[in-house]
Amino acid sequence: MRGSNATLKITLLAVMTGWMAGATAQDIAQGALAAAIRESGNPCQRVIESSSAGGGTYIVTCNSGKFKVTQKKDGSFDVAPM
Repeated sequence: MRGSNATLKITLLAVMTGWMAGATAQDIAQGALAAAIRESGNPCQRVIESSSAGGGTYIVTCNSGKFKVTQKKDGSFDVAPM
């Protein structure tokens, strides 16, 4: 599981800083946010809406509910259901 977390952190860092090409940044970011929510033990198959609340915090609505996702300085994420 540690390798999975490291991969997720690298992917999310790349997405949040705009290093990835291909699909639109919004599509990638929504997928990364959904992955962060799932990694926290919460269900999220698909992001319906997301918005930046500033300071590395995003308000995310998934098919399963609404979450506050905050990127910490070490690149990991805190996820709290709303």
